[in-house]
Amino acid sequence: MHLTQSQREELTSAIQIRLSKLESQLELRRRGLTTVDQAYDEKDQEADDACQHGGDHEVEAAQSDIDQKEFDALSNALQRVLTPEYGLCVDCGQFITFSRLKVEPQSTCCLACEKLRERKM
Repeated sequence: MHLTQSQREELTSAIQIRLSKLESQLELRRRGLTTVDQAYDEKDQEADDACQHGGDHEVEAAQSDIDQKEFDALSNALQRVLTPEYGLCVDCGQFITFSRLKVEPQSTCCLACEKLRERKM
């Protein structure tokens, strides 16, 4: 096992914190309280800004999609973090470094394999 129990606990805690933040952001967006809406409410924008406001909603929708994908990946990582397979690259089977997992605990590939994947895109 390349990750110690302490490292797994640290990763579990980090995942849970990030999931909580993402869940809050997604809930605000579901209720229509986007960051864009909040900013407009605070600044009492003029009618001339209506076009910009519509574009901002598109950005918010795209950000929601990104956040939902991250939430799903982190939820999956939380389920795997205590399993022996967590931290093994799905492509080459080598260990994913703890430093990489600290930054992206949902990683399923080592850095070398991730770079290969990106080149193929």
